[in-house]
Amino acid sequence: MDTFRAICNLLLFVVCVCFALGDAAPNVWYFDILSNFRPFYFLAIGIFGLPHFLGEKRKFFMYIAGAIAAVMGLSKFSQKYYYQYVPDAKPLTAITSTTAKGPLQVISFNLHIKNTETFSIVEYLKNSLEPDMPHIIFTPEVTTTAAEELEVLKEFLPHSLVLPSDSIDGMAFFTDLEPIELKEVKMDFLDSRAIVGVFNFNGEEILVIAVHPPAPLSERQFLARNEYFKNIRAIMSQGKRPTLVIGDFNSTPWSDHFKNLLKPKLGGGSLPELIDPGEKFARPFTWFSPIPRLGLPIDFILHSLEFKVLRYEIGPRLGSDHRPVIAFF
Repeated sequence: MDTFRAICNLLLFVVCVCFALGDAAPNVWYFDILSNFRPFYFLAIGIFGLPHFLGEKRKFFMYIAGAIAAVMGLSKFSQKYYYQYVPDAKPLTAITSTTAKGPLQVISFNLHIKNTETFSIVEYLKNSLEPDMPHIIFTPEVTTTAAEELEVLKEFLPHSLVLPSDSIDGMAFFTDLEPIELKEVKMDFLDSRAIVGVFNFNGEEILVIAVHPPAPLSERQFLARNEYFKNIRAIMSQGKRPTLVIGDFNSTPWSDHFKNLLKPKLGGGSLPELIDPGEKFARPFTWFSPIPRLGLPIDFILHSLEFKVLRYEIGPRLGSDHRPVIAFF
C-alpha cells in the first residue's frame, strides 16, 4: 500500500506541475499544449489524491488539496470550463431564443485525410440539411478523392469553394447563400489556408471565416497558429460585420490563445467579442482520444453578438477522428 501511495504522490505532483506550467507560461509552445488538458488535471488530482483521503493521512491530503486550490485558482473554472461527454448523434439541450439573424444552419466537419467513408459522410450531410432555411457546410482535410465525392452537395448548395489537397490543408465550403465575395486567404507564414466569404443574408452582409490553423506541435507551428488567430481578428476588423468563425481550431477553450481569440484586448480597448456556444451548452468533445470519453473539444462554430444560437449539436463519428458540429441561428 505504501508503494501504491508513493506512486500516487508522484503522479499527483506531475499533474500539478503540468497544470501550473500550462497556466504560467502560455507563450512557450510545449506549456501551451499542457493548458489544453486542464479539466483532466482536476480528474487526475481527484484520482491520485484518493489514497490519502481513504488512508490515515487525511489531514495531509486536505493540506495538499487546499494548496492546489489556492495555486491554481478554482475560480478560473467557471461555466466555460464545464466538460461533458455527449454520445454520438445526441443533440445538446437547446437554448430557445429569438435571433436577429436567422434562421441559418451551419455545419463544420473535419473529414480527416485518411477517411475512407466519404460516401457515408456525403449522405449524412445531405440528410442533415434542414428544409426552408439557408445552409453553410465547411469541411477541412479534403483530399482530391473526397472533393470529387463532395461535388454532389452542389445540387443543394450551389455556391462553393473547393481547395483539395492530399495533405491536411485541403478544405471545402458549400452554401446556398448568395456570395458577395468568396475567396481563399493565406493566414500565416506557413501559408495555412482559410476560406473567407461575405454573403447577403436577410438584407444584410455577414462575414464567414472558415478556418483550420496548424496544430501547435512544434514551436514553428505554435507561432503560425498564433499568427493565424491574429489574422482572423484582422479580417474581422476590416468590415465589422456580423461574423461566424467556423472550423477545426486545433485548440481547446482552455488555451489562453483561444480565449484571446474570443475576446482580445488591445491597449485600452477590446475588439468585438466572439461567442463560443459551448459556454452555454454542455461542452462536448469533437476530437477523439484513444482513451474512451477523454477526447477534446477543438471544433467550433463561433459567432459575434448579432447571432443567437437556437440549437447546437454534435454528430456521429463517420470514419474521422473528429465529429461534426452543427449550429442553428
